[in-house]
Amino acid sequence: MSAPGPPVLECEGVAKEFVRGGQVPFLAVTDLSLTVADIERRGEFICIVGPSGCGKSTLLQLIAGFDTHLPPTRGEMRFHGKPIIGPSADRGMLFQQYNCYPHLSVLDNIAFGLRLHAGALKLSGSEIIEGSMEWLRRVRLAEGDARKYPHELSGGMRQRVALARCLALKPRCLLMDEPFSALDEPTRLEMQDLIVDLWSQIDATVVLVSHSIAEAVYLGDRVWIMGPAPGTVVAEFTHVPLPDPEVPSMVAQSEPRFAECVAEVSKAFFTMLRAPREELVPIHADGSGTNKPVGGAT
Repeated sequence: MSAPGPPVLECEGVAKEFVRGGQVPFLAVTDLSLTVADIERRGEFICIVGPSGCGKSTLLQLIAGFDTHLPPTRGEMRFHGKPIIGPSADRGMLFQQYNCYPHLSVLDNIAFGLRLHAGALKLSGSEIIEGSMEWLRRVRLAEGDARKYPHELSGGMRQRVALARCLALKPRCLLMDEPFSALDEPTRLEMQDLIVDLWSQIDATVVLVSHSIAEAVYLGDRVWIMGPAPGTVVAEFTHVPLPDPEVPSMVAQSEPRFAECVAEVSKAFFTMLRAPREELVPIHADGSGTNKPVGGAT
């Protein structure tokens, strides 16, 4: 057996303060100490919940390497052992908005990233089309949808197109910022089923921000709770039930064990909301389930 590689993601004491001309500096996140393991043949699925404005999206965009957020004001961030210094095709980002290019067909939207990186990936034009059509099918769109344009699609279909575009590049980490929050309930459940099915097929880590505790418990094999701004992880749950691709989300979320986990995470969440910000203790979210305070804080 080969020796384990470095973690997929490491954050050590990360903080980000935004300073914009003439405005008071704003500390968005602080004391972020996180470790996401590189699990062979199966990436971890991390779900993050927290109150609005607590820095969940800031954390994702730091991981993505966007120049609007890098470098962190303090601390270090590494992806597979290397410092995060900018965007990479290894880290795909799916936003809450249906981020499709309106002037491109569905097929051309999916192929966009493959064409952009065709040289590095050594892909021919026919291989790009074949790969894009494969992902069109894998996100459960019909072949006839390939010629349509985004304005002809429902919200759920547009989000499938965006997902296919991300996954076509085979990222090692998929970052998802409340991707289903704008969808109606039946469509949201369908998308949860799709994500579980795809996650069982791809060797990638997923970090998903959700406004729904139930969704986070269902999708994640770890759930992080972030406290109010400046955001930091104050609790981690590691014993949530793993989703089964063979069991529809609606069925799985009606099980007693699932309800118990949602109640436990919800209790911690609302306890956090009622606590004064200065009493919240940042933890090292390392998957151990110990909720060890950062730097030995108590």
